[in-house]
Amino acid sequence: QLRNLHRFVRDSLEGLPGATLVCDQEGTVLLANAAAARHFGVASGNQLQGFNAAALTKDVLSRADHRPVVTVERFAGAAAPHAAAAHDGDERELLVQQAPSFSGDGAHLGWIVSLVDVTPMRQAQRQRDDAMRFLSHDMRAPLASILALLSLQRENPAAIPQQQFHERIERHARKALGLSDDFTQLVRAQSQSYRFESCNLVDVLLECVDDAWEATRHHGIEIVMTPTVDVANSRIDRELVARAITNLLGNALKFSPAGSSIRCAIEPLPLEWAVLVQDEGPGIDEDLQAHLFNPFARGRSTADIDGAGLGLAFVKTVAQRHGGKVLLGSAPGRGSAFRLILPRA
Repeated sequence: QLRNLHRFVRDSLEGLPGATLVCDQEGTVLLANAAAARHFGVASGNQLQGFNAAALTKDVLSRADHRPVVTVERFAGAAAPHAAAAHDGDERELLVQQAPSFSGDGAHLGWIVSLVDVTPMRQAQRQRDDAMRFLSHDMRAPLASILALLSLQRENPAAIPQQQFHERIERHARKALGLSDDFTQLVRAQSQSYRFESCNLVDVLLECVDDAWEATRHHGIEIVMTPTVDVANSRIDRELVARAITNLLGNALKFSPAGSSIRCAIEPLPLEWAVLVQDEGPGIDEDLQAHLFNPFARGRSTADIDGAGLGLAFVKTVAQRHGGKVLLGSAPGRGSAFRLILPRA
């Protein structure tokens, strides 16, 4: 009976989809399931035995107050259940539950800590909210401006010179088309399959710089290619990576003063390549940098800059779908350096 009970408990624990830790009263892990092993990046749950659950989850912070959810103090406190929405250092969205366990006579024996990864659900919810915001605000604004101009023109044809009227209509229409294109590209980057091929990132960067020549000339800005490697092979979706680099260049152009320079390069890393785009613009406050890659986030002074804040979200998505990342180094008054990190082929 004891063997059967032990097998039942073990199989039940292993069958749980969420990372589950069975701990003693002090929070020391006694048992851990396979989901916990995957969550913490070890081969099996046995490797987690003996660790303190508070130490294992020190980077799991509450969404409410950004403080650790599983703590030594909570293990030492009253035997009461606790749950919280949280996130960790790997940007996973988690539902954390800590419940006490008792013996048959009601004595407090320990704790069961579970971490359920709800990242896909939260992402889907955010994408739905982003789409609603985009359609209800960002897309409506230029279209409403066009309707207002048409109404004014009907009521008082002499209110706006004909050429100025056409220029305003065209500007708002182009803005709406640009927003639609940006949103469509972001959705594609998030959901569609990629067409990977071996490409030389140096060639891709040079093509993007060439395509930006007219815009840089118009703004009075120079793009400087610093000494770099000749070959930087990576397996990428060339079209999406090229658009990501173009977004970085366009972002740098928007915020660079006339007469300044934008520095581009391919930097070799031990296992990766870094595509560098560095501007001499106003820089970005540190407290805004963490949110800059979220959709619709606009971290700098953008009162006179068109866009909905989708460009950098697209760059981050493309980087992550390639197994890479995007890094930002910036400070107010010192410009910004964006690095698109991609694996070597």
